[in-house]
Amino acid sequence: MISLVFKVYLTGHGGDSFLKFQDAEELTNVDLAYAIQTMFEDNRYHEMLLIADTCRSASMYEWISSPGVLSTSSSLTYEESYSYDVDEDIGVYVIDRYTHFTIKFMNYKVKALNSTATLEDYLESCPRHHCMSTVGTVT
Repeated sequence: MISLVFKVYLTGHGGDSFLKFQDAEELTNVDLAYAIQTMFEDNRYHEMLLIADTCRSASMYEWISSPGVLSTSSSLTYEESYSYDVDEDIGVYVIDRYTHFTIKFMNYKVKALNSTATLEDYLESCPRHHCMSTVGTVT
């Protein structure tokens, strides 16, 4: 049997129980839980890593009860996530802190020859003093 590992990375503007994509489309935590349950019932994954990177992003996985899902978030349900780097020419932030440290982890830990990086290493790659928010995790 082939083990299907599915990875989902959600980012946008978040609030309690929802995520907005470019201020146009909205995804609720109930819709997300339903989609994952449907995927499980249709044998579309064996294990899933769900990463939510928005303000209040832990609220996105509150309703997920499907087996084999590890969810992590850049902030807890009542907490904001913060930006990292500003582009002075256009006057806006261009990357979030959690995304910055995720990319840094992938580039320096995972891509390294003979990498021994673990999922636990990833989950610890953005401590509160760097991210300025609390990384949430639930299985």
